[in-house]
Amino acid sequence: VARAAAGPVRDGGAPDETVAGLVDHLVESMTPADDRRLWPVSTLAGESDPCTVQQGAAGVLAVLTRYFTLTGDARMPGLLSTAGHWIADRADRSSPRPGLHFGGRGTAWALYDAGRAIDDRRLTEHALTLALAPQQVTPHHDITHGTAGSGLAALHLWQRTGDARFADLAVDAADRLTAAAQREPGGVGWAVPGEADSPEGGKRYLGFAHGTAGIGCFLLAAAALSRRPEHRDLAVEIGEDLVTHAVRTGEAAQWPAQSGDVPTAPYWCHGSAGIGTFLVRLWQATGDERFGDLARRSTHAVRERASRAALTQCHGLAGNGDLLLDMADATGDPVHRETAGELAGLVLAERTHRQGQVVFPNEYGDVSTSWSDGSAGILAFLLRIRHGGPRHWTVEQPG
Repeated sequence: VARAAAGPVRDGGAPDETVAGLVDHLVESMTPADDRRLWPVSTLAGESDPCTVQQGAAGVLAVLTRYFTLTGDARMPGLLSTAGHWIADRADRSSPRPGLHFGGRGTAWALYDAGRAIDDRRLTEHALTLALAPQQVTPHHDITHGTAGSGLAALHLWQRTGDARFADLAVDAADRLTAAAQREPGGVGWAVPGEADSPEGGKRYLGFAHGTAGIGCFLLAAAALSRRPEHRDLAVEIGEDLVTHAVRTGEAAQWPAQSGDVPTAPYWCHGSAGIGTFLVRLWQATGDERFGDLARRSTHAVRERASRAALTQCHGLAGNGDLLLDMADATGDPVHRETAGELAGLVLAERTHRQGQVVFPNEYGDVSTSWSDGSAGILAFLLRIRHGGPRHWTVEQPG
């Protein structure tokens, strides 16, 4: 059902009182005495680890760290320290899971940046220990659960620390992805492992979270470090396949979740918002206008869906809005920032006030604080449209 029209957010920013109310909600809802959950989150998507980026405390910590670096809010150093050490005490450093959003290195990314922001050396050391710990062996290749996500986090930590061990981990991840690539008539890809208990087993996704677009985004960034042509060439090959699979309708481009399917909703997880995230970077790296054209068409797809979208990062307006801000940064075209403002206006129209705090419903109608489907991911988009800056959980190539 289409929601009522809302005015765009103008002058580059969401109203400060909404950001303040969201932060107040995150401050007041933190429960460090609870050994199970630091913040209330929805676990309807099946994630139970309390420390991860996707639906655990690391995602909230990362956004509040960014908020502190932008505003200097005096409440934040103590809160970031408490939250960071709560996570560090519970994160599995003996055999962490792979991946960025569900794995140990994504958690380490958040811990390291928080420790740097508040000058807490013990917290940064916890983060580095977690990031360097041998991970569980994985047949997954993607950003959320697999090799590409682990490699992307290693690349971020190399950029932040200069520690050559992280450079080696990132290049090793790119090498393993290159070796594991499978070429079929539908293009290059990496199948989801065929575990007996997984309905996703054997599928070869195109999107960012679980498929080739996210893997390509990592390979493109890793190539700038490794200088190995096979890494860059594979990223370009992925882009070529995405050109082949694009479904153009009017000015918009959409993609199926996997080859042969009908086009899926244009969200970060499987659809145009995530695929455009890769293609705009591939266009910047190669100058190939086919990739730039499809990235621009992706923005039309997310705008057309806006009135029917949820609010969140994974499947909603916040993640879609981040694509628009990526395009604004890449092209300088003000229309993308204006459209992001329209999406922010739709988000703000759904806010609810509770005892001076601001909360938003997730796609299931619950109130959650998480990165993927809750307040933290929404706050990240509103902060970025207000203050600019890089997108969370991405690594930009050096200019």
